[in-house]
Amino acid sequence: MILAAESSGEDPEMEIKAPKKRAETWVQDETRSLIGLRREMDSLFNTSKSNKHLWEQISAKMREKGFDRSPTMCTDKWRNLLKEFKKAKHHQDRGGSGSGKMSCYKEIDEILRERSKCAQYKTLTPSSKVESSYMHFADKG
Repeated sequence: MILAAESSGEDPEMEIKAPKKRAETWVQDETRSLIGLRREMDSLFNTSKSNKHLWEQISAKMREKGFDRSPTMCTDKWRNLLKEFKKAKHHQDRGGSGSGKMSCYKEIDEILRERSKCAQYKTLTPSSKVESSYMHFADKG
């Protein structure tokens, strides 16, 4: 019996797995839609520990626009966009010429600038805890 299994080339322990299929390349409209949707929801991404539900919403909105992308595909694409953007920005900052590879860098740059402005504003605003301790200290006079 063992000989029969070996001669047929079948190994009952090994499952036949199809090679991991590469996702279809994103078209420019698809990428722009993703960036736009991610931008609309950017502030929500900083308020939650898990962003899975946000990526599910983005995926659903992408489908409404005719782009069939899963939440994982959207997340991966966003991370890759950020990585490419940062790499190109670093190259440009070091005196290199800007890459014409991605026309959406400007939009990503705007999202990151808006995010940093919000973060700066939050750090500049005194918290109520600081104000109350100041008032308490002032009363001791």
